[in-house]
Amino acid sequence: MLDPVLAKTAIGNIYNALVTFDPEHQAVYTRNHNAYLAKLNAKIAEWEKAVAPIKGVKFVSYHEHWPYFAERFGWSTLGRLN
Repeated sequence: MLDPVLAKTAIGNIYNALVTFDPEHQAVYTRNHNAYLAKLNAKIAEWEKAVAPIKGVKFVSYHEHWPYFAERFGWSTLGRLN
């Protein structure tokens, strides 16, 4: 979940499951889903702008999930600490 764009897929899957199992509250789920995605999209744009100056940086990761974040923002990992 460290790639915020890929997180949208998880959010969509959660939304779909909630609507499937609790359809009478679909309006609430839709409102919350749309609000969350709007905030996430705004943060993605903010993060892309903030990290643009260090695009291409290489780093050592301490967790196997950081490469997803790195790839999203144009970084690469040199390896991972164990």
